[in-house]
Amino acid sequence: MLAWQTRCESNRQSSRLADVEKVLMNHAKALLTNALLFGLLTATCALPAQQGNSRPNDAPEPAKSLGEIAKEAKKNKAVPTKKVITDENLDVPRSPLPKLNLEGTENFQEIVLAIGDYKAKHTEQETEQTVHDWYREYDSMLATIFRENIELQSLRDSNTYYSSESCGQGGNYQKCMQRQRAEARGTRQDHSVMKDNWTASYRIQTGDMRIGEGMSRYNLRYDWWKVRYINSNF
Repeated sequence: MLAWQTRCESNRQSSRLADVEKVLMNHAKALLTNALLFGLLTATCALPAQQGNSRPNDAPEPAKSLGEIAKEAKKNKAVPTKKVITDENLDVPRSPLPKLNLEGTENFQEIVLAIGDYKAKHTEQETEQTVHDWYREYDSMLATIFRENIELQSLRDSNTYYSSESCGQGGNYQKCMQRQRAEARGTRQDHSVMKDNWTASYRIQTGDMRIGEGMSRYNLRYDWWKVRYINSNF
């Protein structure tokens, strides 16, 4: 009887162990299945993102519009350096005679000596042509100065007259005073310009006289060498 009970108890324990192993095996299978499913889902979700962010190496670049090409060309274009225009880089013949100093130290004698040196190395025709070209440059400048001063003075007198007439006929007192102050500023500016012009014209006139006298030592006398004044007709 005791032996039979012992064997029954042993069978029950074996049965319980088998049940436990079976449960553990089922649980392990379930964990493995879930892990495989999770990995499969992760790989499936990552695939579209990789396809959207990547592009095959042989995929053609999108064509650029004309506007984009123009912008890139303008951006990459080198900025040109500014060039200062002088007598050296202009195709303008330079006189072999010195320029007349319109300000500072007078250089009349320097110009006379340069004319004498030029005459010693050139023909009479070449000398006269060179001296005439030099004279014509400053005579033209003198004529321009006289014309500008006359026009400035005439315009200033006209503006002052009409301004006074307008204020004398009444109207807005404040606007009248503003107009008169503006005329006063304009008059001062014009007088400053005219003063500089008269200073330059005096230097040119004096130079024409002194240089003309100096050329006589080289027996150079020209009928066209004249000193221009404001009322000259030549």
